[in-house]
Amino acid sequence: MSFSTDDPDLPDSIIMAVSGKKIYMDTSIEGIACKVLIDGDKGKGYIIIPTLRVYCELPDEMSEGLSMDDFVIDNIDGCVSIQDSVVSLSGRECKSEKYIFSDGRERTFYFYNGNLVRMDMLVDSETTVYNINSISSEVDESCFRTPKGYLKVNLSWLESQGFEG
Repeated sequence: MSFSTDDPDLPDSIIMAVSGKKIYMDTSIEGIACKVLIDGDKGKGYIIIPTLRVYCELPDEMSEGLSMDDFVIDNIDGCVSIQDSVVSLSGRECKSEKYIFSDGRERTFYFYNGNLVRMDMLVDSETTVYNINSISSEVDESCFRTPKGYLKVNLSWLESQGFEG
């Protein structure tokens, strides 16, 4: 999936891939191109910086909150309301599915001609809009592995280089 967002803390475009409990994001942090890997099977997360040919294992507390749970509604436990409607987005008539959860979170998915075109996520009274550029069912499994030949560094080394992601 490729998407853009209105969140000023995120880059203009993000590419994300998912396979089981593994997540890959091609993004940037503080203007530095990087890849974020989450291996839910192992409970580990990594930041990969191709320009430096290094990768760093994320501390548990940093990788714990990273999951696809925000982007999919497989488990609707805690969902107190589901609202379907038709709305106009950029002059297109879209089907809208809004999921409201007991903890205050809301997820709204917008579909045009059966394709997901936008997601709105409300968390802690803050809404982030994700405009979907493309979705594909094909995933290159190699993106879920740390690259061979890259040096493993620790987070303090990255911070000493001015990287504070």
